[in-house]
Amino acid sequence: LDLFGWDKPEYRLKRSFASALRGEETADRPAFAECLYAFYTYGWAEQRSVTTKQWKYISSTRPQLFDRRTDEREKNNVLDAQKDIAENLSKALKDHFSSLTPVAAKVVELSPVDRQKLAALGYVGSGAESKDFLTPGALDPKDQLETVNHVKRAQTLVHDSHADLAVPLLKLAAAASPDSLAIHASLGTAYLRVVEDLEHKNVPDIDPQIVVLAAESLEKVLKLDPNNEMALLSMGDVRMRQKRPEEAIAFFEVLINRGGEAYSEVYGKLAQAHEEAGHRDVSLPLYEKALKLNPEIGELHLDLGRIYAEQGRDQEALARLHEAVRLIPNNPDAHFNLGIALL
Repeated sequence: LDLFGWDKPEYRLKRSFASALRGEETADRPAFAECLYAFYTYGWAEQRSVTTKQWKYISSTRPQLFDRRTDEREKNNVLDAQKDIAENLSKALKDHFSSLTPVAAKVVELSPVDRQKLAALGYVGSGAESKDFLTPGALDPKDQLETVNHVKRAQTLVHDSHADLAVPLLKLAAAASPDSLAIHASLGTAYLRVVEDLEHKNVPDIDPQIVVLAAESLEKVLKLDPNNEMALLSMGDVRMRQKRPEEAIAFFEVLINRGGEAYSEVYGKLAQAHEEAGHRDVSLPLYEKALKLNPEIGELHLDLGRIYAEQGRDQEALARLHEAVRLIPNNPDAHFNLGIALL
């Protein structure tokens, strides 16, 4: 803007680097940064820093000070030897933080399935909210590197259908960070995936205690964060597996009330729960609504086709079951129900 001679906005843009392009020296001034990833993901302490030509001060539960002239890779914390420098930089950092004006971020609606996909990439929310410069009593992220590695390795294993190998890693992570809701939610979901993986392998007599362990982890999350969407979705699945559909209905309805039209997969789960509870008149329109929201879910075509066939709505049943076979060609139930309908 300065090079073109254009007016600069009053907010934010306070310094031009045009002189640097002309080879002139620019005045030294501190650079501020913050990282709240560990706080919002695991509930660990906030991290903020201020950097000058010589010093870098990092604020966290255990603060650090590095001399950038002699320690470019920031290996040696000299905070104890340079307490005056650290105190001055800490004050400058807090003053800068307090001068910022909080602005509400735009809320982005994500379905529980989308959230689970993000969780597989390492993006999971703890339900915590950072209001302080430093949350009292929070764990320092740099002391939890092994925990992060356990969680990320576990997420990869779950994604690759090895949830049984992920569970021990998540148990270690939960022991190291017992107040992290995200880790407990991931552990509960991993237990459920263990059951699903065994079902896909047609393993008989799956230990029901695995589902109980899933419920215990998820209940810890919901006790502190009743609106945690991953835990709500997984708890609904837990109650369905425990043959308690009325309780599953309650969990799925909370999700739908929070997400509205975005949650096509939850409408399907809610429909299934009502069907299991004997509420056929309620389940049918829910299945239809779920399919309207997302016509690419083969299981919904299968469920609807089965119901239509039972009601004698033959043409509608055939249409849905043919679509189910197209979308989920390896599902034996889809082929079986289509065969019965054709017969």
